[in-house]
Amino acid sequence: MTAQTKLQATVVAAFYNDFEVLRLLMRALNAQADGCFELIIADDGSRAEVIDAITAIKGTFDYPVRHLWQEDAGFLKTQIMNEAVRQARGQTLIFVDADCVVQDGFVQDHLRCAGPGVIQTGRRIDVFREATKHLDCSQASRIVKRNFWTLLWWTLRGKARNLEKAIRLPQWFRNRFQGRTWGVLGCNFSVQREELLAVNGFDERHGVQWGAEDSDIERRLRKTGAKVLNLRYAASMVHFDGQYFKRGPSEDARNRWKLYLQAEQEDRVWTPDGILKEDRDDASVTAQLQAWRQTAQDR
Repeated sequence: MTAQTKLQATVVAAFYNDFEVLRLLMRALNAQADGCFELIIADDGSRAEVIDAITAIKGTFDYPVRHLWQEDAGFLKTQIMNEAVRQARGQTLIFVDADCVVQDGFVQDHLRCAGPGVIQTGRRIDVFREATKHLDCSQASRIVKRNFWTLLWWTLRGKARNLEKAIRLPQWFRNRFQGRTWGVLGCNFSVQREELLAVNGFDERHGVQWGAEDSDIERRLRKTGAKVLNLRYAASMVHFDGQYFKRGPSEDARNRWKLYLQAEQEDRVWTPDGILKEDRDDASVTAQLQAWRQTAQDR
């Protein structure tokens, strides 16, 4: 069996310039590499020296790495993410932001219940960007475990948030504490590639910098009958609050909030502003997607 046919997942990491944290993310993924996933770095316009640094290390890991780059024209995450969806080889797409470092078991937690009609979402602990200089990051996939008491102290002092969402517990325990349904978080969610292709990927009108693209994906897939599954006490990550989502907006970004509200009012399944720049009938798109789900479940 070839490496390509073994791939179950593609991890898509939205990235912009912060090579130090990206390298931690890549090391954390390497600790759980088992031949079942690849990494696509979806680069929204990083500098030339950052591109060179990625090129120098991407062949040193135990999983395939591809680096997709587009010119820096402001915050255009949805465009490079759509290109990553188009090129992904894994059936399950796991989306992360490259200022987040995944912890032990992250990929397998997303794969465990992945399937047709399922959107999975996890959460993260939030720390300040310079925390990389104060925490033990020598084992990138075990930052929470190796620094738990420091992170607890920081949480009590208001220097970290959501420590409880970074704790990974056994499956039998998680099943008893599902709690309320979370909304999809763009830095930690997964879905089948066919599901995204069916609704034409991310709506590229959403250039605002607060997660409109993932809220829109959740809304459109829910309209087709998809369900959101919480990965509570699983699929955890450490968010080193970086600069990617604090960038200067693209020239027309002032109108993007209005476009998001417009998309909500349109209440469509298919977006004509996605991977394909064309329109399709929502009813036929939904019917085809539901037929694919049925076929996939019967296999």
